[in-house]
Amino acid sequence: MWKQFPEGQWFWPLQFAGWFLIGVGALMPTVMLLHDPVASLYFVGVRTLIGFGLTMVLRHGYRWVREWGGAWWRRAGLVLGCWGLCIILDYGLAKMTLDKYLRDMGTLGELTYYPRGAAFLVWTVLYFAICHWRTNLRERYRVLQLEAENQRAELQLLRAQINPHFLFNALNSVVAEKQDPAKVEAITLALSDHLHFSLRQAGAAVPLGMELEALNNYLAVEKVRFEERFEFEIVADAAVRQVALPSALIQPLVENAVKYGQQTSPLPLRIRITAVLEPETVLVEVSNTGKWVDDPDRRGTGIGLANLKRRLQLIFGAGAQLEHEMKPGCVCGRLRLPRPTAKEGK
Repeated sequence: MWKQFPEGQWFWPLQFAGWFLIGVGALMPTVMLLHDPVASLYFVGVRTLIGFGLTMVLRHGYRWVREWGGAWWRRAGLVLGCWGLCIILDYGLAKMTLDKYLRDMGTLGELTYYPRGAAFLVWTVLYFAICHWRTNLRERYRVLQLEAENQRAELQLLRAQINPHFLFNALNSVVAEKQDPAKVEAITLALSDHLHFSLRQAGAAVPLGMELEALNNYLAVEKVRFEERFEFEIVADAAVRQVALPSALIQPLVENAVKYGQQTSPLPLRIRITAVLEPETVLVEVSNTGKWVDDPDRRGTGIGLANLKRRLQLIFGAGAQLEHEMKPGCVCGRLRLPRPTAKEGK
């Protein structure tokens, strides 16, 4: 950000514009005093250049004061000293170059030094005010950047917890079917496809169709293991499958449906995943036959829903909703995510 907004980007436009306006504002009173437009233009031009040059020197002096780590009252004294020295130099340079015109103005010529001192004072106040604003903005940006990095690291950690969890379940299935080579082969192929997707898409926004295909591989592992005791269905049209969403948001719901459905559902256990497009959201529902299990994370590994809720908070803030509905003989997990804009989906 600060490479795109260097100090010179605001200093030079303000420096030129400020002294140009001061010169324009002083021109008419000078014409009234000297009664000579050409001489007045010369007088105002020279004084404007003197002021421009002196404030350039002030800029370097004030920059040193800002970087110096002395007590505030010492820095304030240095600022006042620089300001006073600037007024003295302005007076001396004007006497050297414009003394004739100042004498033509009479006593009013001497009075021009007061607004000059005020102009240097206003320049000083504006300089430190803008520097203070930039420092605060830089600090706020640094804090936001740090928060973003912390959130990114936490998301990566939460995302990394999911694949080992799935791998653990799949390997248990392999062990359980070790006497049946055909089932072991089918489980291993489905596991390979799922992990290939996870490694290739870790942390990225992917089309929902790819996520559903990975879940199909996951459920295929369970189908090979439980055969007729397990049924599943994934319903999503082509339009919703094209929507890009953060990966691995649906998998915790599916894992909970399988795990706790096996504990509470009459056979066969039925899992149904549906995804539909709404005007402003994408609605994903994961339902399973069986009953709701209170506080499932206490009986599980601790990953599950708590992990998912935290990831939704980090990614979408208050824009995502996760809820569960208990129906007769069925539990439905409902995930409503903000529908990405066309620009976000690219």
